[in-house]
Parts: sequence; C-alpha cells; structure tokens
Amino acid sequence: MRKGNCNMIDVVKIIYEANKLNVWLWHQDNKLKYKFPSDIDFSDIIIILKENKDDILKVLENNSVSIDQFIRFFIYHIEVKSSILSFSQDRLWFIEQYERGTY
Repeated sequence: MRKGNCNMIDVVKIIYEANKLNVWLWHQDNKLKYKFPSDIDFSDIIIILKENKDDILKVLENNSVSIDQFIRFFIYHIEVKSSILSFSQDRLWFIEQYERGTY
C-alpha cells in the first residue's frame, strides 16, 4: 500500500488493497472506521490509513459506504478532474491535434 499524498485513484487502490487483506473500511458519524482480521499485523496499514484518512473518508462518504452497507467487492465512484488516457488514446489525440483532423 502507498503512503503520502495520493490522488483519488490511488486512494481507491488503497481501499481495494485493504479489502484484499480482509480489512473493511466504512464511514460512521464523519469518522473513518475499520475492522481488521485478527491474524494480520496491521501497524503498517494503520499508518497508511491515517496518512490518507481525509481522502479515504471522502471516497467512502461519496459512495455511501457505511457500517450497514460495506461489502467486499464494492465499485467506488470518484471524481477525476482530468481524463486519463491510455497510450493509444494519447497517441490518437496527439495525431488529431497535429494534423488538425482529416478532411
């Protein structure tokens, strides 16, 4: 799991990685809540969760993931300010900008 300043896609990756470890995250009363299985060492996970708490909480609140609704395979919706293009899409965009369309 990553530490530090993350964008929203990284935050969702943190949540998914936590879910893979059977760490359940949800929001309750504007607080980040979690449940860990008893058989894992969660000290490193706690550090990452604390460093990214506000962003994780924002994603969970935006997706209404609360105590009675958190599930393992939840698909999270996030707001992305700019589109992320694949290499092929980026290449097509560049060609379109360079050639100014095909007439």
